[in-house]
Amino acid sequence: MTETARRLHQLGAPHARARALAVVLAGLGVALAAAALGLVLAPAVPGVTISWVLIALSVAAAVWAVLRVRGEAAAAPIGRLVESATRGRAGSVVGVVSPSINKGQGTSAALLLAADTRAAAFVSFAAPQVNATLRRTTRRRLVAGAGTALLGAVLFVCGALCMANKRNAIGVLMGVELVLNGANINFVAFARFNPTFEVEGQIFALFIIVLAAAEVDGAVVCLGDMPLVSAAAIDRLIGAFNPVEGRAICVPTRRGKRGNPVLLARQLFPELAAVSGDIGARDLVTAHPELVAEVEMESDGVLTDIDTPQALAKLAATAKIDA
Repeated sequence: MTETARRLHQLGAPHARARALAVVLAGLGVALAAAALGLVLAPAVPGVTISWVLIALSVAAAVWAVLRVRGEAAAAPIGRLVESATRGRAGSVVGVVSPSINKGQGTSAALLLAADTRAAAFVSFAAPQVNATLRRTTRRRLVAGAGTALLGAVLFVCGALCMANKRNAIGVLMGVELVLNGANINFVAFARFNPTFEVEGQIFALFIIVLAAAEVDGAVVCLGDMPLVSAAAIDRLIGAFNPVEGRAICVPTRRGKRGNPVLLARQLFPELAAVSGDIGARDLVTAHPELVAEVEMESDGVLTDIDTPQALAKLAATAKIDA
C-alpha cells in the first residue's frame, strides 16, 4: 500500500463505518416496522407472510447498502475529492493509489515514490476540507438512520400492544365458547378485564363481535348493563329478522320507545366495525331506516339499564331476572 492510499484510507474509514452504522439503523427500523405490521395482521397467514417478506427484503437492502457505502469511502472516490479540493490534475492522486496502475509503462520506482510523496502531501493538505464535506453527508445519514430506527421501534411497540389486546380478547372469546359449547349456543362475549386496555366505550367489543360472527347471518348486540332482557325478547327479534325482505335491523320497542338489544344482518358488519365513540349500533339504525323493523315487546326489560352496583342490588332484591 502506498502512502497516498494509506492516508486516503485513514480519511475515509471513519465515515465508512459511520455510514454503515446509519444503514444498519435504517434497516433495523424498516425491519421493526415490518414486524409491527405482522403483529397487527396476525394471525392471518397472508399478513404474516407479507411481514416476513418485507423483513427479508430490508435485510438484503441493508447488506447491499453497506457494501455501497464502503465503496463510497474507498481510496479512489476520496482521492477524487482531494483532487477537486486541491484543483489538481485528474489522476494526480488516484493514479498513485496502487503502484500496479503504472506497471509496464516504464515508470521507475524513484518516479513512483516521488509521485506518491507529492500525492500524499496533497491528501494531508486537503484533509480538513474533504473531511468536512464527508462529515456533512455522514451526519445526515446518521440522523436519518437513527430516526428510522426510532420510528420502527415505536411502531413495533404499538404492534406488540395491539397483539396483546387481541390475544386477551381472543382468550375471553375462547373461554366463553368452551363454557357454552355443550349447550349448542352460538354466543360472542367480550370482557374488559385487562386494565391496560385503552378502548373507546363499546368499540372494541363491537369489533370483536364482528370478527367472531363473520360466519353467521346476523349478530345480536347485547348490552351488559341490561339484565332484564329475556330470552323470549331475543327470540322475538330473531323471528322478525329477514334481510331478504328488508328486515336487516330488528329493534325492540316497548310502548313505541326503542330499546336494546339490536339484531343486525351480516351485510352491516363492515359498518359496525367502523363505529366510533360510545354509541354502539345507534348510528346504523339511524342511517338505514329502510332496513329497520321495530318489534314490540311484552316487558320493559329492553328499556331498563343498570348503571351502578346499588341499582343492581336493588334490582336483585325486587325483581326476578329471566335467564
